Amino acid sequence: MNTSLSMPAWKVLLVDDDPDVHEITQLVLMDLTFSGRKVQLHSVYSGAQCNAYLSAHPDTALVLLDVVMETDDAGLATVRYIREQLRNADLQIVLRTGHPGLAPEREVITGYEINGYFLKTELTAQKLTSVVIGGLRTYQYVKALQQASTLQPGAGLLAARPSPDLPSAAAASDPAVEDAVEASLRGGQYRLLAVSQFDLGSAAIAAIALLPEWRVPDGWLPHTEIAGRLRRPGLVSEINAVLLRRACALAQAWHVDPQAAVSGPVRVSVPILLPQVAGAEESALLALPELLRQCLCETGQSGNVLDLQLPVSILGTATESARLACARVQEQGASVTLADVGDTPISLANLQCLLPDRLQIPQGYVRNVATDAKRAAIARAVIALAHTLGMQVLANGLASSDELQFFKWEGCDHGQGDVLGTAWETTGWLQAAAGK
Repeated sequence: MNTSLSMPAWKVLLVDDDPDVHEITQLVLMDLTFSGRKVQLHSVYSGAQCNAYLSAHPDTALVLLDVVMETDDAGLATVRYIREQLRNADLQIVLRTGHPGLAPEREVITGYEINGYFLKTELTAQKLTSVVIGGLRTYQYVKALQQASTLQPGAGLLAARPSPDLPSAAAASDPAVEDAVEASLRGGQYRLLAVSQFDLGSAAIAAIALLPEWRVPDGWLPHTEIAGRLRRPGLVSEINAVLLRRACALAQAWHVDPQAAVSGPVRVSVPILLPQVAGAEESALLALPELLRQCLCETGQSGNVLDLQLPVSILGTATESARLACARVQEQGASVTLADVGDTPISLANLQCLLPDRLQIPQGYVRNVATDAKRAAIARAVIALAHTLGMQVLANGLASSDELQFFKWEGCDHGQGDVLGTAWETTGWLQAAAGK
């Protein structure tokens, strides 16, 4: 059985006022298939017709959009309509123009949420095919991630890993945890563990990730589980400042202590908390670059010793603040890792604006990936999406040789987990940094 006939076709929309362009494009794409599905080209001849078509067919994957049609900026106006009125962030938009002077590439790329820009003279048959396949591949990745985020814990995929950013109402309303964390912070009674992150290609240590634990009435609480339980933005800021300073001290100690397990330029990866209070997240993001600058100045370190782990939720909230914060953090030399990609829906347009250095695949999608087809599909989607956008990928929670081999085979850049090395106390190196 021909699988390309048994699955729904990819909808690709061509928007151009030149009938010859439609005829040539139809010939080039006539027999094209991608991922076992036919590519079905639909044609309209103006921006207005495009808007009407997309309103009726929101499952369109890719639009090839001319700039100059009924007006000199009809294509650009259509882009804004798609993103702002239709609120379609998933559709891949590739602009094609024969009048580059009316739509300079630099201004268009930076000012509009598009996924590609080409002169019509550049698009040979082979190039056009590559553009269409690339657009469909990215659309497929985005949809795979969104589908994964809608799976319920009871369905099996996320059962092994409850989301740390969505605590129960009972946990969130209990002030005892917040008070205990504050006392642990002020008294220095928290534990600072660390785990090595390895380059899966060379087996060299790529970074050291901090894993703080906080003393609470019931024992020790992992850092990932306190984010949703802290309601005081000032306390969140204090925790971030302390961890950044500790990370700088550790970086210095590891590079000067002859007994250290690390040599060479290795970053320390720091989990950054954001307050789960309306309006406070944006303020915390905008304050983060200055907090980083102060910590670097106080410790005499350069930014290139640090990696900041930010929650993936920033792709859906405070997007402009997140973009500015990441850019200013990266300007200081620190890298940015977007943690737990796949746990929540993401917008490709927002991800392109944010441009973190790494995407982290959470433990819930890493465990049993070699035997679970759903987890494998999601992991491949994240890896391919990251590499398409020029980012690296970190697999978190590798627990078996089968999982390790899967991510090596799929081209994942970095990994951490028990199969590579367990967490260890940082106390010795912190004492060395303090001259004790």
